[in-house]
Amino acid sequence: MTNFRVAEVHHDADLTVLVVASFRMNQTRTQNACSLFVQGEPVAVVVCKPGSTQAFDMQANSIDIDELKRTVSELRQRLSGQ
Repeated sequence: MTNFRVAEVHHDADLTVLVVASFRMNQTRTQNACSLFVQGEPVAVVVCKPGSTQAFDMQANSIDIDELKRTVSELRQRLSGQ
């Protein structure tokens, strides 16, 4: 199961920078134990300026912001207020 989270890492009057990270979680239960494995990694950086929103992958390549918003509902919700 993969979940995405969005974190604001910078905000001022001219610029907001968001990081999108993916998290994978696996859990196992037995009669005597329970284990949980969580792996997280950044997948995109979103730069928001008045009149412009751009998304970049972790190699600094431009990516489609609309596709990213379709994939990451939390990002879509955050950006809908802009």
